[in-house]
Amino acid sequence: MLSGQAFAGTSLQQSVEATLKNNPVIKSFKEGVSAAKHDVRDAEGGWFPRLDFNAGYGVEQVNDALTRTDGRKNHWEERSDITTTLSQLLWDGGKVNSQIGIQEARLANADSRLTDNAEVLALEAIRAHLELYRQRNLVLLAEQNVKNHEDILKSQEERQRMGATSLADVSQTKGRLARAQASLSNARQELLVAEANYRRIAGTDAPEVDWADKPAGVPGTFDSALQLALTSNPKLAAQQAEIQENEQRIQLARSEYYPTFTAQASNTYKDQVESSTTWEVDNALQLRVSWNIFRGGSDLAAEKAEGARKRRSMMDLQNINEALMQERNALENAREQKRLFNEAVEYNTQTRDMYIEQFSVGQRSLLDVLDAENELYSSSIQLVTATVNEIVAEYRLVALGGKLIETVGLDPAIYKQETAEQNS
Repeated sequence: MLSGQAFAGTSLQQSVEATLKNNPVIKSFKEGVSAAKHDVRDAEGGWFPRLDFNAGYGVEQVNDALTRTDGRKNHWEERSDITTTLSQLLWDGGKVNSQIGIQEARLANADSRLTDNAEVLALEAIRAHLELYRQRNLVLLAEQNVKNHEDILKSQEERQRMGATSLADVSQTKGRLARAQASLSNARQELLVAEANYRRIAGTDAPEVDWADKPAGVPGTFDSALQLALTSNPKLAAQQAEIQENEQRIQLARSEYYPTFTAQASNTYKDQVESSTTWEVDNALQLRVSWNIFRGGSDLAAEKAEGARKRRSMMDLQNINEALMQERNALENAREQKRLFNEAVEYNTQTRDMYIEQFSVGQRSLLDVLDAENELYSSSIQLVTATVNEIVAEYRLVALGGKLIETVGLDPAIYKQETAEQNS
């Protein structure tokens, strides 16, 4: 019934595409991914040589044995120095590797969060699209319901003029017509709400929208749905990246137990520095080591804190089995409701038509006809809702597998592609 009515307007794919292009949430998460990429490059810089330049010029006063001997102890004299140092980290207990691992995990987390939010927004766009379609169908049904009551009223007024029915039947029909008009007014108001919701999500004015067919690739069994979710669900991937980050932070805390070895080459030029009256050049090649022996138990406390955060992240890991079971049950329920309401519409239509025929020969009362008309209208509304609920439930099940955007025929690059500013 529902899919047979087409507005020849915006497709479901176009609604999702507009949402992914216009929604500011996606832009915010893209900036997060861009920042995480730069953080990885920043951490990788720890393994590269470091070149430092230091220079100074000024005056100084030095009071030592030499200046006291030659009478310069109270003199302010010019001084200058220039130092260039080249350093290469050799080993630091795994600190740099852990810092790189942390940033890579954060990048994986940010990328998964971007995908997860894109999938969530895509599902919201689908629901907004279908809700807009549903409300416009409900307005059509309400308009048809008003027309049917207007036709009945015209018939009753004609019969009343001919003396075939009473004024009470006309009055009763007018009351039912007023109720039908109130339902139409309410349906139009709900349509305005659906249009506003579509604009909020998609970032565009609410267009005429097409019906959406069932998505391809809906997992046929619980096991296939579970396997797809475990391998592709972006929310799970983000949580697993968070656990990996915690593991790397534990290794970073442990690296503080070890010394740091650095190879260093330096060149220093000094002119009249301290008590010297001439210039000097100092060239040095050194293997340097630094090692913190004790700092109040801070390193051990940091390691334990990161261990606790890792355990918390593992406990926060979603129970994907339960989520899948809920979605499967929702889909089966929606399918059953659609089947039953479809039967109800068929039976109500037959009943209404037969009551009209019987009423014309005096075998049914006007109240029977009006009640039958109302039953058909109510069942038609419920069928429209159940049909939309079935499609939404199927898309929700696909979304758990992290393939919703691909399922509607869009390339994930539509929301992942970086701008020139983000690449700079």
